[in-house]
Amino acid sequence: MPKPDVLNVNWIGTLDSYILIAGSLAGFTLAFVAVIFGLKVATNPFPLCPAVPWGYVAVLLNSLSAVVFIAAAEFLTIAKQYNIWGLPKDYTDKLSNWSTVQLKAPKLMDRYEKMGRRCYNCGLILMFFALLSIIWPYNWAIATIVFASAMVLEALQIAEVMQTTKLAKD
Repeated sequence: MPKPDVLNVNWIGTLDSYILIAGSLAGFTLAFVAVIFGLKVATNPFPLCPAVPWGYVAVLLNSLSAVVFIAAAEFLTIAKQYNIWGLPKDYTDKLSNWSTVQLKAPKLMDRYEKMGRRCYNCGLILMFFALLSIIWPYNWAIATIVFASAMVLEALQIAEVMQTTKLAKD
């Protein structure tokens, strides 16, 4: 049976956690939409289009973030369905197409896991933009510091994953 690379082994064990986190973040962003309408941000005009209030921008970004987090949870759930590494031998012995499954399942798991991670990262970035749009009307300096910090940390995390992936393949 082909062995998974180092990155996939680590992700196989954490797929459940990422599914739960993505679902929780989707719920959080949708709940926050209701809170936004009670804030000052709901009526302040958005500078690029004064007819649109900041609140609409924040709701749009939060809602898009929730949609992407839900997609991440779905992709990661599908990836988990292709995780064959923990199947008991007495079960696999009964499968007439086990050799085909061994060839196809890891590729499909990897494909859906990558799509799930990409959606998860996009959801985080959208959530950071939503946070920026919520804080900005109150204090642009604080909004800039919070947003810049979030984006730098996200970029470092993405860079670290890319570096780890490269090291695992070498």
